[in-house]
Amino acid sequence: MRLKDKVAIVTGAAQGIGKAIATRFAQEGAAVMIGDIDAPLATETAATIRADGGRVSTCTVDVSVQQQVEALVMQTIDTFGQIDILVNNAGIINRDPVLETRVEDWQRVFDVNVNGMFYATVAAAQRMVERGQGGHILNLASPNAAIGAYNRSCYAATKGAIESYTRCCAVELAEHGIQVNAIAPGFTATEINSRFFTPQILSALEFRLPVGRVAQPEEIAAAALAIVSGDMSFMVGQIVRVDGGWSACDIDYGKLGQYLDTQNR
Repeated sequence: MRLKDKVAIVTGAAQGIGKAIATRFAQEGAAVMIGDIDAPLATETAATIRADGGRVSTCTVDVSVQQQVEALVMQTIDTFGQIDILVNNAGIINRDPVLETRVEDWQRVFDVNVNGMFYATVAAAQRMVERGQGGHILNLASPNAAIGAYNRSCYAATKGAIESYTRCCAVELAEHGIQVNAIAPGFTATEINSRFFTPQILSALEFRLPVGRVAQPEEIAAAALAIVSGDMSFMVGQIVRVDGGWSACDIDYGKLGQYLDTQNR
């Protein structure tokens, strides 16, 4: 087991990518604390992990509230005795055009995606430093930090902030043996995205992505495991894009015409 005797906090782990990460970490021997605002769903996810033999607990937390995040960290220590891994996965998205994005919506996305990461990182890293045995902090970024996209301006801005914060934390915390990195998942078949992934959109994504499909949450979890398992001990401050080649290439415009012809028939 690659995470035997480790303790991990995964925020936003009641469903989607966070759930897949928490599940995989538990399968690899880690004790996992699920921090999520949806208490019933977190309890359901924890029960599934526990039924598979995993060690898991839950804490109801709105990561945009500093006191609740600090309580999450303390509950993890009280329950499992330590923190070795923090995965800042909790996040929300706003899909309004630039000119229709309300101030309160912009603020809420930043409160959850950026402030939540900040609160958790500081609280967990302080305990890791005090313990003196290093650790891993893994943030969830996005290719949208580098790729302009329609109707995702505030979400993309938060992901850009996450990437910058990841690099800054990495250089400061490395001397304490704490590795800080981020993964940037591409289009992933999560519960939240299921409302967005209409058959037409999925068809377009299958054409756009070099691998010809969207990701499964378990594939993102595998990347997270690889980074925090200790196998990449010299990797610090990196943004690993797990996006099926989305950010690595442009569209094949020769094939685009053929694709549009088939869609219009």
